[in-house]
Amino acid sequence: MPTFTSLMTDTYNFIKNHFMTIILVIVGVSVLTQLFTSFFYPSTEIHDQIKSLMDRINIQQGDNPSFDIIMQKLMQLSEMEKKQFVATISSYAMKCIFIMFINSLIILSCICSLIGIISINQFSWSNFFTRTLRLTPQILLISLCAIPYFIVISIIISLIPFLAQIILIVSIVFFMLTYIVFLAIITTPNLPESFTQSLITTLNYLKQQTPMVLLGFISWLVGTLALSMVFNLFRNNFIFQFIESIANNLLVFALFCYLYRLYSLTKQVSTNDSSH
Repeated sequence: MPTFTSLMTDTYNFIKNHFMTIILVIVGVSVLTQLFTSFFYPSTEIHDQIKSLMDRINIQQGDNPSFDIIMQKLMQLSEMEKKQFVATISSYAMKCIFIMFINSLIILSCICSLIGIISINQFSWSNFFTRTLRLTPQILLISLCAIPYFIVISIIISLIPFLAQIILIVSIVFFMLTYIVFLAIITTPNLPESFTQSLITTLNYLKQQTPMVLLGFISWLVGTLALSMVFNLFRNNFIFQFIESIANNLLVFALFCYLYRLYSLTKQVSTNDSSH
């Protein structure tokens, strides 16, 4: 049974042995997502509208008012102002969610495709793009599963509200672990399973390997938070934003490489897998 240390070493060696290919794809993905974000990100007009509405209810950005205070101020607005505020905030939120969703879909499909192809020494741009397109629908489906899942969780919370925080935290962690293990499993080259079969395999495997999966997830989370703290000083600099995007994508690659290696070493895999 592989240990956390051996898997991290294995992941490091895997990345080092294929670094030029990996960094080339990561940079390309980062450029694509940055361009997509720049194109679809809410315009300064929406920012100005939100600021104007905030000023109208006497909420200064530096005051960090509580949610209750904001709601009290909003209730004092006229019906027309309330509708304008809700419409503006909703438009802003929907655009941000759309950008995050599409960017994550691009990043994850490309990373999972790259890991699977490199592991069997069959990297070519045609193979990469073909496999990326094949993985995208499954990643889209598992992402959309979050909607009914959290609807059920919200119903459960409404029935036992005194456990709301615990239920919410546990449900988010469970979904995140299921999500990343599912992606690691579909990364396996020539996987013939359907979405439902892959999901069942994911749940069974997660039950067996929860501690190892959790260690990998926590390592990625700590790394992401550390990067965020470092680059938070340069939020208005496009160059640093681009570098942060590359660094975050490399962390995501390392996480899924770790999970893929864990799955490969604890399940029967092809003897052609060069990552052994």
